[in-house]
Amino acid sequence: VSVLYWPRRQATMSKTFTAVPLFAQPLADGKDGHPLAARANRLANVAPCGLGESPVWDHRTMTLYWIDIVAQTLSMAQLGSPAAAGATPNAGRSATDGSAWLASLLPKVTRFVLPYDMIGFAAPTERPHLLVMGSNHGVFLFDTRTGKVKTRGAHPEKGLARNRFNDGKVGPDGRLYAGTMQMKLTAKDKRDTGSGRFYRLDEFSDKTATVVDAVGPTTVSNGLGWTPDGKHFFHADTPTKIVSKYDFDARNGAITNKRTLRDLGVLPDGMCIDSLGRPWVAILQKAEVHCLDADSGETIAVVRVPGAKLVTSVCFGGPGLGLLFITTSAGTTPDAVAATRKEQPNGLSGHIYVADVGVSGTPMVPFKIGAGRAKL
Repeated sequence: VSVLYWPRRQATMSKTFTAVPLFAQPLADGKDGHPLAARANRLANVAPCGLGESPVWDHRTMTLYWIDIVAQTLSMAQLGSPAAAGATPNAGRSATDGSAWLASLLPKVTRFVLPYDMIGFAAPTERPHLLVMGSNHGVFLFDTRTGKVKTRGAHPEKGLARNRFNDGKVGPDGRLYAGTMQMKLTAKDKRDTGSGRFYRLDEFSDKTATVVDAVGPTTVSNGLGWTPDGKHFFHADTPTKIVSKYDFDARNGAITNKRTLRDLGVLPDGMCIDSLGRPWVAILQKAEVHCLDADSGETIAVVRVPGAKLVTSVCFGGPGLGLLFITTSAGTTPDAVAATRKEQPNGLSGHIYVADVGVSGTPMVPFKIGAGRAKL
């Protein structure tokens, strides 16, 4: 990963960004004339994914989770002591702090093969051993202690055989928000525009999910995120190439007042929000992550992932939430992944990458299990 940064400008804090390199090894200037900060390594001791997605950091246990949609797996990597979870973001950090921390790690990685195909997302719940996940079989709870599905929940599109959940996250209100998309079951299949919906699930004990009309219909729902103050929500419907911004009311989960933050002209995928309220958006086919100004949509910084075919999603994690983790993919179907592996037997696609971009994220909020689930 290399971090491309804009020269410091006289601006408000929300529009000022200076990248801090993870490794102090200067590179040549980029082709666009902006200096490259430094190169960061892919996460060690982690096997590559076919289609890596949905990274999420649980600060309570210092654990990074991600899924491989093609391989039908969930991975979890313990990346530190839970005692470090309360570290103040960016407190006393230097340009080499992230480097030293990562260099000292040999992550313990556990990989679970899941009973359902087409897993779209994983998110922590109020019980650290339970994850809420979504697939073409609806929403379910997965127990990382036993490696088994604990129980199944809402399945709002059970009658739509080609639809599945895609990206999903827990909002600042503890509710689950997730969108669906139409699968391509064969190479000849075409995805219908507006064939997906966006849902809110107040707690897992609910057997129904509420359609959020302000966001949908969607085609490929992706890139959810909220500002630290909980007043705004961001979302990307990938084929439109647009990142949208909304008002958000944490009291009732209402999402309103849709407007375009930025028409990127390229395909946005997963997203996370930093402590200054700015979206960091994975650019699927450019092997880049773009940081956008939360008001103007202007590109503030670019993280490059050289050698990766597709960049799929991002999350902040590590000590003080000061590192940006990036999932990548070798393809979006088993055949595409196999072709990439044949072309690039030692390729960089599908690995987990990490970069220190000089800003921290915000802690995840766990999903509420709900009444009647005390024994889970």
